[in-house]
Amino acid sequence: MGISTILLLCSLLAQADDQPAVQAPPDPPPLIPITLQLNWVAEPEFGGLFAALDDGIFERAGYMVTLLQGAGGTPTCTLVAAGTCDYSVAQADQILLARASGQDIVGLFATFQHAPTAIMLHDSNPAQTLAQAWTGGLTIEIEPGLPFVRHMNDMLGDQGVTLVSRSPGVAMFERDPKLGVVCWCSSEPITLLRNGIQTKCLMISDCGFDPYSTVLITTTKRVDADPNGVKAFVDCVREGWTAYLSNPVPYHARMMKLNRAMDGQAMELCSKAQRPLIMPEGMTPTQVGRMNARRWQSLTDQMVESGILRPEFDASGSWVEWETAPEDTVMIEENSEEIVIPGEETPSAQPNEAGTP
Repeated sequence: MGISTILLLCSLLAQADDQPAVQAPPDPPPLIPITLQLNWVAEPEFGGLFAALDDGIFERAGYMVTLLQGAGGTPTCTLVAAGTCDYSVAQADQILLARASGQDIVGLFATFQHAPTAIMLHDSNPAQTLAQAWTGGLTIEIEPGLPFVRHMNDMLGDQGVTLVSRSPGVAMFERDPKLGVVCWCSSEPITLLRNGIQTKCLMISDCGFDPYSTVLITTTKRVDADPNGVKAFVDCVREGWTAYLSNPVPYHARMMKLNRAMDGQAMELCSKAQRPLIMPEGMTPTQVGRMNARRWQSLTDQMVESGILRPEFDASGSWVEWETAPEDTVMIEENSEEIVIPGEETPSAQPNEAGTP
């Protein structure tokens, strides 16, 4: 090898040593773990949350979310206030009661703009209105201390109805055509219809008591400490609900693994029944989940009149009012298809599978 060649190689090696080393891209920040406690088993009422999981919406925003299934009576407000979970869901009247008892709870996003709570009767029952059911000597399975029960008693009295504790499932109702039972209009009636039992639902909202339902909740402490983070989480929930409302079917698979009592057809029927309560006519995707002071104050006034809340109770601060975003140009297609049950054999119900997605 010639001297000139050796000198050239030495020069190139020296230049290479002077070049900065190629830097590896930095690791992405770790995902923030979030626990969200549901108040019931996996059903379409939580469809937007499961959509946000399946579509990676939470993950892209930096969150690793775990949804925990609930059951009847899950004390979601207490769990959030105690720090057992980061977020949960509750009805607006439950939020007011929790705050009145000193719990640090605030509403963030109202899934149901109108309450799905109803009194379910057999179709053969002569009662056609909530007032007729309440004053017609019926026995109704419902917890007597619920706020809307107090409201009904204030309006119509408590002498024309017998209230008994809610039994598990709908077996008692199936056997007794004279029995009424509190339900969600998008849930139990569909189960019974698929079993060949015709029912009718008398909506509680018809009596003027119409709290926001399945409201996403957290603590005011969390909102004050990280308002941008909480708003980002709420935006994820809204994006998930927009996806679910556009096409709910793809998101039912995960829920069916957790809730073996419902098949795909039942999930789809429930999603159709609840849609107008979640996104009433005229609502745009950016408005899904929003709340207003008038509704909260009206609910507070009703609960004060019924003696459930003290007159001095201040409802302000019970919910967060986010800045209004520009209106979307994308509209969610309205599905006006009639709910029809095909004449096929209904698969037997299986126990719910506990667990997390």
